[in-house]
Amino acid sequence: MYDLADLIVAALTADVPGHEVVYCAAADNAAGLPLHDMVRRHFGDGVELRPVDRPDASGISTAKAARLFGWKPRRSWRDMLGEGGRLLPEPQGLLTAGETGVQRGWRAMS
Repeated sequence: MYDLADLIVAALTADVPGHEVVYCAAADNAAGLPLHDMVRRHFGDGVELRPVDRPDASGISTAKAARLFGWKPRRSWRDMLGEGGRLLPEPQGLLTAGETGVQRGWRAMS
């Protein structure tokens, strides 16, 4: 959600006329595995694969958001979760203290 907020700000402040549809997604996929290997395993050779920026790339391209607004995702699930999907100490501390972005947003709206 933090990357989404950054993209919204970038879009609102960009000097781009009209309306555009762009995707907001993490740079990496949730499986943490090579994207091309996963596509081949599940869909075979009938799918055209384009070059990706990194082996574990997301299946959703944010290139248009980068081109139009200069936005690129800066965060990953790896920033929050460690081995076995457990919260890392820093996000766990924010959650316990009630200081995550979501918690702060809810307080601001009430």
